[in-house]
Amino acid sequence: RMAIFVFADNGAVEDVAVIGAGTRQYRVGAGVIHADFPITEMVVHFETTLGPFLGEEDSIFPDWAPAKGDRDAGIAYRDALLAEWLEAPEVQVTGAGGRAGGAIAEHLKATGHTVHTLSRGDGDLAVSAHVPSGTKTVVHCAAELSVPASSPTGIARNNVEATRRLIDASLEAGVERFIFFSAMGVYGELATAVVTEVTPITNPDAYGASKLLGEQMLAEVADRLPSLSLRLPALVGTGGQPNWLSRTVAKLRGGEPVHFVNRETPFNNAVHIDDLARFIAGLLEKPLEGAHVANLAAADTMTVGDLLEALKTDLGSSSELTHEIKPEQPGFTIDCSRAQIEFGWNPLPIATLVARLAAG
Repeated sequence: RMAIFVFADNGAVEDVAVIGAGTRQYRVGAGVIHADFPITEMVVHFETTLGPFLGEEDSIFPDWAPAKGDRDAGIAYRDALLAEWLEAPEVQVTGAGGRAGGAIAEHLKATGHTVHTLSRGDGDLAVSAHVPSGTKTVVHCAAELSVPASSPTGIARNNVEATRRLIDASLEAGVERFIFFSAMGVYGELATAVVTEVTPITNPDAYGASKLLGEQMLAEVADRLPSLSLRLPALVGTGGQPNWLSRTVAKLRGGEPVHFVNRETPFNNAVHIDDLARFIAGLLEKPLEGAHVANLAAADTMTVGDLLEALKTDLGSSSELTHEIKPEQPGFTIDCSRAQIEFGWNPLPIATLVARLAAG
């Protein structure tokens, strides 16, 4: 068996393949930085190339690689690559360079799990995705978020195509469970006061549609790759993502005026990142069969007006709060009872979440 590593120009690993066990050949394009490392004691490596054959000039060593002829440095570099990419971790977390993925990865490491992380600097999931053989769980956090700088093309590439390739790599690696960061955006235009997993899906935007396609791709391989797609609301706390609640807290901390609508609307559309990390750690201990989706949210509700008043008080903010009634923006709450009953989701009451958010 032999490992082939393909690198970006900056030295980041873009693809890894093991030939000799199932896979028998690998094609490397012209001008691509690559390295071949034997894994077993004996390897027969037959290479075909068109040439020209330049002898000592036949290989170009990049600046970041061990120097040509430095055997000890080459062996150390090889061993580090093989340990990182081919020794099966318990968990692989994608998007570890982002807020949510980074927080999840750090919590899992702190609780004793062997974690392999992937971030943008480690390669492009939409081009190639690698999961070390024997990895038990993949936690797929990586995504292009729905922000002004994003585009439908970028979302399709980085959310749909990247997820497809990661699912394929997970199947090849024999992964036991796949945890997918989906979003409440899959539901699209909501016309109901309470959202459950069976709420009709109506006209989701590009981001919501990309997450829905991820769920559907996992459903197609449910017999070979058990999965749980978490339909996430606003993530808050260290590692949380940009959302209305986090932006409002920033305004209150800065003493800026805060204008909001429909103060009597009940609200539980938030999850603290620490609770999400603990929940995922618990999922690693549970058997999983089939493909599932589950909403996450806070345990109970608080009106928008009471929530903002509580935040203002807890933060000692001087911000002025103003509001108006907009019947065309009725709001909704999230039913997370399925996650609680079937998967052990134990969310914070919304008042406790607000107090923790204010405490920083």
